[in-house]
Amino acid sequence: MWGLMLFADVTGILLAIMLAHFVNGERYNFLFFSLAEAEHTISFMVCLFLFMFSRLYPGVGINPAEEIKLVARYCTIAFLATIMTMFVLRPTWADMSTVPMLIWAISIVTILLMRWSIRILATQAGTWGEPVIILARGTQIDSLTRYFLNRRRLGFVPILAATDSAGKKAITSSVPVIDLRRLLAGGYPIKDTNTILVDASFFGRDLRNNSYTKLTRMFKHVIFVSDMDWLEGASLAIRDFEGLTGIEARKDQLNSTNSVIKRGMDILGSLFGIFLFAPFIIFIVVLIKLDSPGPALYLQERISLDRRKRKRPGEDTRKIFIYKFRTMYVNSGQTLTEYFANSPQARLEWDQTQKLRDDPRITRVGKWLRKFSIDEIPQLYNVLKGEMSLVGPRPMMTDQIKPYGKNFEIYTGVRPGLTGFWQVSGRNNTTFQERARFDLYYVHNWSVWLDLYILVRTVWVVLSRDGAY
Repeated sequence: MWGLMLFADVTGILLAIMLAHFVNGERYNFLFFSLAEAEHTISFMVCLFLFMFSRLYPGVGINPAEEIKLVARYCTIAFLATIMTMFVLRPTWADMSTVPMLIWAISIVTILLMRWSIRILATQAGTWGEPVIILARGTQIDSLTRYFLNRRRLGFVPILAATDSAGKKAITSSVPVIDLRRLLAGGYPIKDTNTILVDASFFGRDLRNNSYTKLTRMFKHVIFVSDMDWLEGASLAIRDFEGLTGIEARKDQLNSTNSVIKRGMDILGSLFGIFLFAPFIIFIVVLIKLDSPGPALYLQERISLDRRKRKRPGEDTRKIFIYKFRTMYVNSGQTLTEYFANSPQARLEWDQTQKLRDDPRITRVGKWLRKFSIDEIPQLYNVLKGEMSLVGPRPMMTDQIKPYGKNFEIYTGVRPGLTGFWQVSGRNNTTFQERARFDLYYVHNWSVWLDLYILVRTVWVVLSRDGAY
């Protein structure tokens, strides 16, 4: 995995240098590239040095948003180091404001694209990921195993699970399950496994009598994992108080300064999107009108944040009307009621996900628009008006307040988004409760890097139609 990431980073840097010269109008032969040029050598070496002594190597278990932040940070440091060094070595350096800046900007994109592409290919080839052991309660083993197997990009591949004697009863798991005492006694070969993932709740209840000490002797990495529902998706940080370990839960990531930054991204992004999709809007309108009678645009009532009259938590909301291309037949509400009356299974699916895989209300053109999320393009106008954001929680209908329960106040902390963490994490393949958890995670862990990751991944999800119906 080290070799794969090294190949990705070297290739990404070389591509950035080549493209920077091309954009600058210079002929640059990639096949005869030489590192003899001082500015290229500096950027190349500083980047790789910083990368190798960070979490980017080998990149196992790293959050994508954190990966974007680290790559951007270290490429910027390399760019500044190049500028300062060239001022000393070559004061008359003519290209300091062109090629180096282009290399800096392009390298962030090319390095990330190469890392993600190599990781995807390696995952499909079965060469990405290290074997790990899951230590959890019997009821949690299957969910934790499936979580990491479904996210092979994280680099943890469960091959074995361990639990206590009581927890082994009626376990459903895709990996072998052994007794914890057998694992601690060395009764199972683990020489090729350096990492064990321990459910935090299991540790607090069952790992007594120096069991933790035995685990640290057996494994190089002992990582505690948990869904931690009681923290409601808070942003966590480990604090060391001179030997006393603490966990800080922060829930105020989107402060006033960050809100201004996020709003600036929304304005620029929505203007760019409107300009990009303007030529296709008339074509889509014609298709909708030819397919079924009714208006081309559909207004739907949702809930949004209202900054103008903030009172107590949960009282700073207002109703908005979001714009969408119409994908359903007129009078679809009556159609849905009749469908539920004849199909109790469909009613159950709706209660769990607020979606239907075979929705009788959707038109022929509407199915195509939904598969590629084209029906949501008009919401760029809502983003420009300040009613929505490019990235945020899924816009909530007024009748969906109850399923959010006590967490509704947290949900209303930010504007709803055109796309969001739920849309890139399973979309319609998840339950409404899982969607609520994704929204809470986003609110508490907001960063520019998380927004950028979601926007980039949205493109992939839309093109692959992952979870769309």
